[in-house]
Amino acid sequence: MGGQVKSTLGEVFPQAVAGSGVDELRAALDVLQRVSLAAKRTLIEAATSTVLVDGRVTIPEAEMLRTVCASLGCPMPPIPSRSPLDWKREAAKILSARREK
Repeated sequence: MGGQVKSTLGEVFPQAVAGSGVDELRAALDVLQRVSLAAKRTLIEAATSTVLVDGRVTIPEAEMLRTVCASLGCPMPPIPSRSPLDWKREAAKILSARREK
């Protein structure tokens, strides 16, 4: 963890150091569990907007949003539905990419 960040709602919490691993995510979610309900709502709204910005929701995006919401003890906002065929194609693409590694 690095310095501190003051939210637009006036809360101060540690700033995560650059990284993209599971440990960093876990540490960030531990901190975010202690912020106010209003701050959690703002975070989830921002995350949802980010997921929806390109007009489609991938399986990893939906799962990350679900994980963040569950970790914060907040309901997941509704996201546009996709056809089962779209989800199946996305899952096949992910599995194919994993096999290539």
